[in-house]
Amino acid sequence: MALALGCWERFEDHDAPSDDPSGHAVRAASPEDVAVCMKECLSLGFGGFVVRKEKATFRPLGRLALIDQRTSGFWGRGAILYVVPDEAAVHAAELLHPIPGEERVEVTLEGGEEEEACFAAEASASILKSRSGYFESAFRHNWQDGVATEGVAKHCFKEFPGGSRTFEFAMAWLSTAEGKAVGSPWPILDCADACALTGSAAYLDSPSLLRAAARSWRLAAARGRQELLQVAGAVAEASPQFGAGHGQELVVQELRDLLQEMPKHHLQLAPEFAASPVTGLAALEARHSARETLVGHIKTVGNWVGSVIGGESRRAPTSEDNPHDFAAQLFELHEPYFVSSPPELRRLLRHVDPTHPIPAPLCFRLAAAAASAAAVAEDEVFAGHRLALDIFERSLGAESDPASAASDDACAVGLFGAGLREPTSPPALGLEILARPLVPPAAAAVILGRVLASWAARSPSSEGGDAAEVIFAGVVANRQGLRTMLSAALPRIEAEDRTNQERGSSLGGAAAMARSRSGESEWGSCFDLAVPELRAAFQGAAAAAVDRAGLAGEGIADETLSLLFRVLFRPTGGLPGVRFPLSLLRQLRHQGGPCSALAAERLLEELRISQRGSAGRWQLAQSLWSSVDWDAQHEELLEEAANLLRQWLGEAEVDGGASRAQAAVQLFSALPLQRLPRPEELLAPPVPAHVLAMLGHRCQLQNATRLAVLESENVVLREHISHLQNEIRRSS
Repeated sequence: MALALGCWERFEDHDAPSDDPSGHAVRAASPEDVAVCMKECLSLGFGGFVVRKEKATFRPLGRLALIDQRTSGFWGRGAILYVVPDEAAVHAAELLHPIPGEERVEVTLEGGEEEEACFAAEASASILKSRSGYFESAFRHNWQDGVATEGVAKHCFKEFPGGSRTFEFAMAWLSTAEGKAVGSPWPILDCADACALTGSAAYLDSPSLLRAAARSWRLAAARGRQELLQVAGAVAEASPQFGAGHGQELVVQELRDLLQEMPKHHLQLAPEFAASPVTGLAALEARHSARETLVGHIKTVGNWVGSVIGGESRRAPTSEDNPHDFAAQLFELHEPYFVSSPPELRRLLRHVDPTHPIPAPLCFRLAAAAASAAAVAEDEVFAGHRLALDIFERSLGAESDPASAASDDACAVGLFGAGLREPTSPPALGLEILARPLVPPAAAAVILGRVLASWAARSPSSEGGDAAEVIFAGVVANRQGLRTMLSAALPRIEAEDRTNQERGSSLGGAAAMARSRSGESEWGSCFDLAVPELRAAFQGAAAAAVDRAGLAGEGIADETLSLLFRVLFRPTGGLPGVRFPLSLLRQLRHQGGPCSALAAERLLEELRISQRGSAGRWQLAQSLWSSVDWDAQHEELLEEAANLLRQWLGEAEVDGGASRAQAAVQLFSALPLQRLPRPEELLAPPVPAHVLAMLGHRCQLQNATRLAVLESENVVLREHISHLQNEIRRSS
C-alpha cells in the first residue's frame, strides 16, 4: 500500500487544464531535471506538472482534479503529465498510527472576541523544529500553552502576521515533512498571499518557508512586472530577520530568481531592496545582468533624444532607475557593514558612477571607503584609489558651497587625516589632489589649512621645532604629497594672474589683491591656496636665510624656499611684513603683469628702509635692480623709482661721491627714461648730466627709428599710388 501510495503517476500524451498553459517553464531535459521538478512539485503544493519539449510547467490543481481533468488528443500530443502521489492517505495513516515515542504538538491561532480558534494543526514536533527557528526555540525552552492532552503538546498564537489565512498557509507547509506533498491551501496563487507569507516566514524564522512561498507563487503562472516587484520587495524586507548563513543565502537567491524574470527596463530598484546590504547588492547585480529587450532599448534611445532636443529628460530620473544613486543610498544605510567587509564593498562600488556627483558628506565617506577597498591580487584588481579621487573631485565640485562642505570632518579627517593624533594608516587621499582642476580652490584651502595645522599638533614636543618648521619640513619631504600639490598649483596661480590682468581686474599691490578677490563665487580662486600656515612656514625659513646670507640673499639655492615664494608672493599681495632674500624677486622678472609690478614695489620698499644714509644701499640696489623688468612697469612706478634715486643723490654722504654717481647712472640707464613723466624735473641735478644726455640720445634713436619706419611706409604708398595711376591709364 505504501509503495502504491508513494508512486508518481505518469500519463503519456496528456496535458492538464490551466489558466496559463505556458506558466513558468523550468528545465526538464533529463531524468535528473525531472527528479528536481518532482521535488519542487511536492514542496510547493502543486498537484503535478507537464513536460513538453524539455520544459516543465507546474499545474496549480489538486491531484484528483488533475487526474479527472487531464486531456489527450491533439492538445496533449507530445506532453507528459506527472501527478503527485496520494499523500493524503499516508498523512491520515500517520495520524491514526503515530510513531511510538514521537512528540506531537497542536498549534492553534485564537480568533477575535466573537469567534473561536480559526485554525488548528497537529504536527510532529521534530518536523516543526527542523523547519522553523521559532518552534525550535520554543521547544528548547519548553514553551507550551495549556496541559498536554493524550501526549499532544499545545501551542497557541494570540495573533499572527497576515492573519488566519496566512497562518493556515504557514502551518500547512511547516507541518509537512521534507519530501512529502504539501496539501491545501497550497500552492500560492495570489500575490497578496505570497507577500503576507514572506512576512510570517520572517516571524517564524523559516527561510525555507519564505523561499517555498515565493517560488510556489512564481511557478504557478507567468507573472507581471508590478507583481514581481511587489513580491521581491516583500522578500527583501523580510531578509534582515535572517542572520548571515544558509538561511540568508536562500532568501537572497530567491530574490535573484524573482528579479531575473524581468528585462532591464522593467527592473526598478525599489527602496525595499535596500532593507539589507545583501539584498541591495543582489538587486544591483540582477539589474546589471538583466537582459536588454528591443522595447527597453527604444525607450532608452527615446529618453536620450528627448533630453538632447528638449534640453531635459522627459521624466526626472530617480534612484529606482539609476543604479548609481541606489548604490550610494545603500552604502549610506549600511555603511558599517560595507566598511567591515571589503569584498562586499568592492561589489557595491562597481555600480558607482564617478562622473555623477554624490551629496556631501556622503561622498567623502564613500571615497574613503573606496580608497580602503583598493585591491591588487591574483584574482582581483580594483582601482579603489582612482575611484576615490573621481568621487571626491566630481562631488565636491558640484556642491553649491564647496568650502562649507569641505569643512566636514568626513572630508578633512576621514579623507586627509587632519586632526588624527596617531594615524594607523596613511590618509585615503594625498594633498596633491587639491590642485586638480575640478577641485574648488576655496574647498582646497579649507582642507589644506586643517591638514597643515594638524601636523604641528601631532609633532612630538621633543623635536623642539615650532609649527612653521614642521610644515616647512613637510614641504621638503613632500609629506602627503604637499610639494607635488604646490608644484602643480603654481602654473594655475600664474595663469590666473594673467587672466586677471587681461580682464583688467588686477592693478598690482594690495589693492590688486582686494580687487581680484572681490566678487568671486563660492568656487574660489587659486590664490586661496596661499593659506596662513604656508605663509608662516615661509616666513620662518626666509628669516633664517636672511640671517645666513643677508637681505640680498646672493648665493641662496633653496628650491623649497623658492617654491613657497612663487606660490605665496602674488596671492598675498607681495608678502607684506615678511622679510625674505630679495634675490628671490629674480624669479618673477619674466612673469609680467601685476606680479611684476608687485616685485618692483617690494624692491623699492626694501631699498627705502634698508641701510639709511649708507653707501651700502647703492651696492644693494645695483645687485637687485635687474631683478625687475622695468620696461613692463607703469609710469607711476617708474617715477617712484626715479624719485628714490634722486633722493639718495641729494643726501649728504661721507664718501663715495664718484662711485655714487657711477651707480646712479647705471641704475637710471636700466629705466625706460622716455616714459618718465616730466623728465626735465626728475633728471635735473643732483642727477648726473650723463642721465639726461642718455635720455636725449634714446629719444634721438627713437625718433630716427620712427622716421625710418615712416619713410618705408611712404615708399610703399608711392609705389601703390603709381600702380593705381598706371591701372587708370590702361583702363582709359
